[in-house]
Formats: sequence, structure tokens, C-alpha cells
Amino acid sequence: IKAEVVMADEREQGPRRALNFGHTIGHALEAITDYGRFRHGEAVGYGMLAAAQLSEERGLLTAADADTLGSVIRSLGPLPGVSDLLVTDALTALMRDKKVIGGTLHFVAAKGLGATAMLNDVTSHELGEALVAIGLKG
Repeated sequence: IKAEVVMADEREQGPRRALNFGHTIGHALEAITDYGRFRHGEAVGYGMLAAAQLSEERGLLTAADADTLGSVIRSLGPLPGVSDLLVTDALTALMRDKKVIGGTLHFVAAKGLGATAMLNDVTSHELGEALVAIGLKG
């Protein structure tokens, strides 16, 4: 399925962006830990948890769906700790992501289970709250 999506949208201008769900925050966590703490899937798992939190706060995702997503992610195994990581460091790394275009972060949010919404107005405050929700130091 992923190959079909990538082939249909090679320049990541449309449907392919949905594949980035969880990756923006996941890449930031990888970067601030010098790519040594997380497997890629673990970092993306945390990113999905944070994106679900932000999506719920925005009213795009119900609390029940956010809980379901969290349960599925956690059922795959324990995630490495993040309580020693700083929100400020993660926010700095986030703004270096390839999904920041012209100073604007293009963030993939969940809009129900199995659907996404592209947001380009996510604030640092919202991101910070989502990062705290997954365990980073505020």
C-alpha cells in the first residue's frame, strides 16, 4: 500500500503526506538523542501518541479513539523513556524538519482512526503540550 501511495505522489504534495503521521515528532526525538536511543518505530510511536494528543485537543479525534491508538502502540512493546528529554530541545529539532516549508510546519494530525488532516497552524504551545503529555520535561 505504501509503495502505491509513494508512486502516486512522488513529490509528497498530496496523499503521501499522510504517511508522515507521527514522523515529525519522531524525527525530532531521534535527533535530540543523537539517533541512539530509539528504533525508528519507537520514535514514530511516540510521535503518533503526541499527534493523537494534539488531534484530540483540536477536536479532530475523540478521547476514545486516542485511547485506542495509544493501546495499539503500547501493545507492540515498551517504549524507551523520555522523561529526561526537554520540550525546548524537541521544539528546536521540530523546526528543522523537512515538513517545515517557508517557516511553517505542515503537521499530520489524526482525524478519526484511519484518517488524517494536514494542519499548517500548529503552535509551539500546542506542540509543547503534546510533548509534555507523552512524558517530556516542560
